[in-house]
Amino acid sequence: FAAATAMLMVIGVALIAIGSCLVLFVEPIAAGSGIPEVKSYLQGMRIPRMLRVSTLACKAAGVALLPMS
Repeated sequence: FAAATAMLMVIGVALIAIGSCLVLFVEPIAAGSGIPEVKSYLQGMRIPRMLRVSTLACKAAGVALLPMS
């Protein structure tokens, strides 16, 4: 039982590390919920790198890599 629990913890930490490294090093604009960025974009303020495919991919991968608790 302890080995299975430890393996699940290691897998969870690894998935979180991969997702956070993507956001930290690839697309920092993908951090957070994105609601303030969308609201400001709709009010006419242009935010650099917000509407790129790489930002969408990092945001999607970060959400997909979150372990379910």
